[in-house]
Amino acid sequence: YPDSVVAGNDFILEQFITGQEYALDAFFDEQGAAHVLNVLRHDFAGPDDTSDRMYTTSAAIVREKAPAFEEWLSRVNALVGARNFPVHVEMRVDEQDGGVIRPIEFNPLRFAGLGGTDVAQHAYGFRTYEAFLTDTLPDFDAAFAYAGGHVYTMSLLNPPEGVTGNEEFDYPAFSECFDRVLELREFDVPTFGCYGFLFVETDLDERGKAELDFLMHTDLREFLSCDDAAGQR
Repeated sequence: YPDSVVAGNDFILEQFITGQEYALDAFFDEQGAAHVLNVLRHDFAGPDDTSDRMYTTSAAIVREKAPAFEEWLSRVNALVGARNFPVHVEMRVDEQDGGVIRPIEFNPLRFAGLGGTDVAQHAYGFRTYEAFLTDTLPDFDAAFAYAGGHVYTMSLLNPPEGVTGNEEFDYPAFSECFDRVLELREFDVPTFGCYGFLFVETDLDERGKAELDFLMHTDLREFLSCDDAAGQR
């Protein structure tokens, strides 16, 4: 990465920002009003996990969290004054501290990148960037009806430690671990450093919870085949 992305001058120690992490896609319109288009809960396997393995959204998550996040963004923009500006925001909400919202990142480049607009289309039937470009808010009642009671997850399939990147990943076997794979994008591993991007739909039942628990905690090693000991099944 260039110094403008990763540098030693300014940094955030996220371990000191407590609470449940969320990511949202939003934009400020021509008058500067904030509009939240999607809310994703970002879960981790443990305190040392920093991966993008588990982002989930559902009608229930958006209904519960979007109003407070939109009001918070409006207060932010009273200071910033952004207009016609799309943004991907990551923050943590500490319910033990009165539900205070603490920002981690404002990143306009991720608004339509790294699967955010795709998971919204899979879940709710609209593209987030179209809402921004046309300055037209989605019909959220129709979007929530489209999503039903399902949970929609996007997951970056990061490799385990100790592999070379030259292993073969068994995508069919991995797909069979889920009842409803919406999309599985296979990556060129030496180029991107990950196996792919998964979009999956689950239910709020034991089967759905088990699928997401597996996705959260698997190191994916069982789907690798190679001739070096580090990547053996």
